[in-house]
Amino acid sequence: MYRAMIIDDEIGVRESLKAKINWNSLGFQIAAEAANGQEALSYMQEHKFDVVITDIQMPVMNGVQFFNECSSRYLNTKIIVLSGYSDFEYTKAAIKAGIVDYLIKPVARKELLELLLRIKDELDREKQEEIQRSKEDWQLKQLLSEQREQFLYQMVKNEWTSGQFVQDRLVQLKLQNINDYNCFQFVAAEMKIPEKRIEQNSSRLDLLYLSFRLLCKELANLASRVLCFQDLTFSNMMHFILMSDSMPLLDAQSKAFVLGLEDKMTSILKLDMKVGIGKAVHSLEDFKNGYASCLLDWSLKVQGNAGSVHITDVTQDFSTETERRLVVEMERGNKQAFQTLLTQLLFPDKPLSAINFSFLAVRIVIMIRSLAARYSSDQEKLQELSLACQFAIWQFSSQDIVFRKIMEFTDYAMQLIQSQKNTSGEGMIGLISKYIRENYSYELTLTTLSEQFHFNEAYLSSLFKTHTQMNFSDYLVMVRMKKAEELMKDTDLKLTDIAQLVGYANSSYFSTAFKKFYHASPSVYREQLRRGDH
Repeated sequence: MYRAMIIDDEIGVRESLKAKINWNSLGFQIAAEAANGQEALSYMQEHKFDVVITDIQMPVMNGVQFFNECSSRYLNTKIIVLSGYSDFEYTKAAIKAGIVDYLIKPVARKELLELLLRIKDELDREKQEEIQRSKEDWQLKQLLSEQREQFLYQMVKNEWTSGQFVQDRLVQLKLQNINDYNCFQFVAAEMKIPEKRIEQNSSRLDLLYLSFRLLCKELANLASRVLCFQDLTFSNMMHFILMSDSMPLLDAQSKAFVLGLEDKMTSILKLDMKVGIGKAVHSLEDFKNGYASCLLDWSLKVQGNAGSVHITDVTQDFSTETERRLVVEMERGNKQAFQTLLTQLLFPDKPLSAINFSFLAVRIVIMIRSLAARYSSDQEKLQELSLACQFAIWQFSSQDIVFRKIMEFTDYAMQLIQSQKNTSGEGMIGLISKYIRENYSYELTLTTLSEQFHFNEAYLSSLFKTHTQMNFSDYLVMVRMKKAEELMKDTDLKLTDIAQLVGYANSSYFSTAFKKFYHASPSVYREQLRRGDH
């Protein structure tokens, strides 16, 4: 039912308009009446009106003055003018101000009915368009949210955290405002189910985990300068990144956010929580350090230690170059060289404090898990070995036990990598293809892949062509086009948004690639999909 208002200083005119037709049967409700423009505006400040029928000549505020006010404040309201023959000049001014139409007094029933039916068609169309826009916005928001979480997760797990690639991806995901800040803090929040809260029923637990994750995301979205993501290793934990341009502000922001988070979890979900707050870091390159330190702080809380993590500048010992050297030795399968580097890192001449040792150990375990995950489909085994290492660290087992656990994990990862590399190449290409399918929206090149998997670029190109019968670039285009087709089928997103989501910053380049692949433009192909031609 659309809301209508009649404005005229003569009550008889208002009553006549109300009586001429059955407004409700047309889908309109006379929601208000006013004697002049000023009175009408006071109503419009409090309520939304879809249609306003107004006289021109009225006391206090006439129709033209009323139109001028409405033209800037109530753009979506349809305005109809009641005009006498003597009001022609006023009517011309009203038309310039953007009225929908006008009716000549005395108003004929047929003309009023025809005009309202036309306006209702316009309102119906606009309503559908708004519903469609809202649906598209929601779908885009959901897909962007998923890709943002994935990207943030990769930034704390993978080797790359800098360079133009990262900056381009931040722009694609509308996360470039990260660059406005120079202080970041990671927060890890684990949901804890009070005893006897529910039976350990897996379906009910899954529902509770989902509720926990959704509430965490909602709170992050409502807060300013907060991002969130999930590490799939921990199904009952969410991670937050808090951003600020000064340390004092960040400290206050973190405390307030954690208190609010704990309050909502208790009051809404009736859950307890264990929260870890990491060491503040100052660049994207240090995200891994911030993430590892928040996990370490969380583990201290789990062990009943209420203190906070005090990590010294030991983080510089685990530099990008050190990480690269460890990864290279793992890729080569050189266990002795890896063990030597690990010993130098964890057992320097000046012994590390327990916290600093634990921090470096966590960083190393994250690195091993990230590298091994590229070469294995057995994620459960990787999680088992990763958690064994992390539990040893978090329980402050002896340093020798932690070292042994890390080497056991390393040994498994090395065997995994070598078994893939020593095959005919089919298994390796399968893993690289899987990596492409999971990361198609990034700026992938043979160079970046060869760096990720530590292959010679020319050899990788030849290997890819041999086992897929396709060039790498053609394979990447195929993956992107198939995903674009899927988005066209399953969503109502704009084609420009789809282009961005599948990795094309330039929509015209996407359109050219799509037409070459499907032999139809994106818009034509989508129309064919809707007709069921594909």
